[in-house]
Amino acid sequence: VTTGSLSNNDSFTVLFTQLKKVTENGKRIRPFLVQKVLSLYSPTPEIKIEKVLVTIELFHTFCLVHDDIIDKAPTRHGAETLHEYARKNLYRDDESLNHISNSQAILVGDILFNVAYQEYVSYCLGHPRAQDLLKHFGTMVQEVCIGQMIDVDLPTKYEPTTSAIVQKNLLKTAYYSVVRPLQLGALLAGKTDTFPFLEKIGRELGLLYQLQDDTLDVTADSTSTGKKRFTDVVQGQPTLLTNYIQKTNPVLYERLLTFTGQTLVEDDYIELSRIFTESGALTFAADQAEIHYLNIQSLLIELPLGAEKQFFTDLTDFLYKREK
Repeated sequence: VTTGSLSNNDSFTVLFTQLKKVTENGKRIRPFLVQKVLSLYSPTPEIKIEKVLVTIELFHTFCLVHDDIIDKAPTRHGAETLHEYARKNLYRDDESLNHISNSQAILVGDILFNVAYQEYVSYCLGHPRAQDLLKHFGTMVQEVCIGQMIDVDLPTKYEPTTSAIVQKNLLKTAYYSVVRPLQLGALLAGKTDTFPFLEKIGRELGLLYQLQDDTLDVTADSTSTGKKRFTDVVQGQPTLLTNYIQKTNPVLYERLLTFTGQTLVEDDYIELSRIFTESGALTFAADQAEIHYLNIQSLLIELPLGAEKQFFTDLTDFLYKREK
């Protein structure tokens, strides 16, 4: 990306240097899932797919850059987000130039998407399953963008519906982060007959992951997650936890809404912790996580003993017990 005339542009160099800091602590879960499923299903697991793995992570980085702008997020993985860094280091920390710093970050994201797509197409050229691979990539892009559109729309609703929140969680997390990477690995291995199973277990794994993520936003220390607690509350982003409070305790829900857009102080953290505990939202989330866990266990019964079953068992336990 940084070769050629673009690398001589000071802003370009500064932004991509910061982008490396933003992404270096990423989980890399999507390329990991692609590679792992390929190794499980392919008779020739040594097949070279490094270019595919890189493009999947590049596309994800593009999503993060744009997502951070939409969310007005100041940090990602403990580092300043790209638009925030641009404002402070390229544009004199002048809030009147927010549009410029946001625009620069958007354009960096666009470059990442272009490079990812070019490299993915380059890999597909001459591949016996090129058409299916390209269609799969297009499906993934469309799903995550629609999920993000729902995500943007939800905070505008005074009483967002459970179904809309679940749909967002399915498209933006379950399918994008789990189902499609699992299926891409299977597609590269020529094992498309596994798609129905991978979709079922991937949906459950993804919903479990998002539920744990929403819970950690309420309970985890910022040093472990790389972002401040109650970010969803401050941004007014509905989750299944806040949706539970809305439906079961309108008084506490009204109190919860007063924190939207606020800069939290120490007493606010205490009050918000009380709301999520007293309302039963944390207990509800734990119960829902257990339901997803048990649903996955029922799917794993179908698998014979072996590497595939062990992998999905380990992955489920990791997501179920994760603390960051």
